[in-house]
This record gives sequence, C-alpha cells and structure tokens, in this order.
Amino acid sequence: MNPEPTISLPTQQIQIVLQSFEIAAADPLCEQIRTYIDLLLRWNRRISLTAIESPEEIVRTHFAESLLATKAVPDLHGRLADVGTGAGFPGLPLRMYIPDLHLTLIEPNAKKCAFLAEIVRALDLKAVDIIQRRYEDVRKPDPPFDIVTARALGQFQEFAEWAESVLAPDGRVMVWTGPDGKSELERKKSWRWHPPNVIPGSKHRLIVLGSR
Repeated sequence: MNPEPTISLPTQQIQIVLQSFEIAAADPLCEQIRTYIDLLLRWNRRISLTAIESPEEIVRTHFAESLLATKAVPDLHGRLADVGTGAGFPGLPLRMYIPDLHLTLIEPNAKKCAFLAEIVRALDLKAVDIIQRRYEDVRKPDPPFDIVTARALGQFQEFAEWAESVLAPDGRVMVWTGPDGKSELERKKSWRWHPPNVIPGSKHRLIVLGSR
C-alpha cells in the first residue's frame, strides 16, 4: 500500500476514553491501539472496514465496547472464537488485553482476512488463528472453544444453535446487540441467558451472555 499520513491519537487521550468505560490501559496497550487505528484507517480507504473515521470515536465504539467483555466475564480466558469479526472487533482488542487468550477469527471476506493478518503481524500477536470461512462451515474444532463472540451478526437463534456444536460443555456465548436481538436469543431455551450488560452511554446497546 502507498504511504499515507499517520493518524495519531495521544496515549493520554486513549486512556481517558477507556477510563470513561472503567477500563485501565497501560502505555504499551495504547501504543498497540494507535498502530491498529492507523492501519484501520489506511486500509479503510481501499476496503470497507468501518464507517467511523474519528480516531477517538474508534477507541470508544470499537475498542472500549469490545473490552467491556471483561466486565461481563471477569475470568475471560481459554479459547475464544470471534464470528464475523470483520475488522477484528471484539476479538483482537480482547487478545491485546488478555495475553493468554487463544483467539480464532472467523471471517468469510478475503480482503478483511488480509487486513486481520496485517494487524496480527504489525502487533506481533501470538496464538491468533484466522479462518476465512462462513461460521456455519466451522465444525467440531479440536479442542472446542470456551467462548464464542459476535458483534455484528443477525440470525441469532441459528448462531446459538451453531455455538452448541463448537463449544466446550461449560462454554459461553457473548453477543453485542440491542433489545430485539436479546429477545431473539432468549427464545433459544437450551441456553441460560444472564441479565444483559448495558453499554455505557447507550440506551439500547447490550452485551448478552449465555451459558450452556
């Protein structure tokens, strides 16, 4: 790609935004976030990755909302699969925040997978697998996943049914959605649905957690 101006956001400003969500971020994580944002906005000129172009709003909407998963599941660890990950959210921020997390990114779009590979290389992230495939075509991973996330996905009942086939017996699903998506998920009675976490500053955005 041709060189383009770097879009920077001061480390302190990244920390202020994350702190407004009660998320602490050390300087090395903020440097990773700055690199990620720069690559995201460069690639976004060629392929559609995000409608948000303000670096500060990217921190708020993509990074902070992704990292709120650690509030919903304080003991988040093990093997996480992020379905329809697109530009890598919430999976990659969670891997950046939790060093021992083993991450699988599932994304059918080849260009988006190329972007994901570039982020993984630039940030030198280990234990990250990228699968270019529709999530429905991913079957019986060995070992199974401990948690499956989805942030930009519909057809929630089909997703919850699929998750049962790829998760460990005590596995969980976590979905970023609104009230309608919550209601659709709760119609899947083979799951135990926990009270949702409301995303700060939002009346209708929720993180919904389900247990086997």
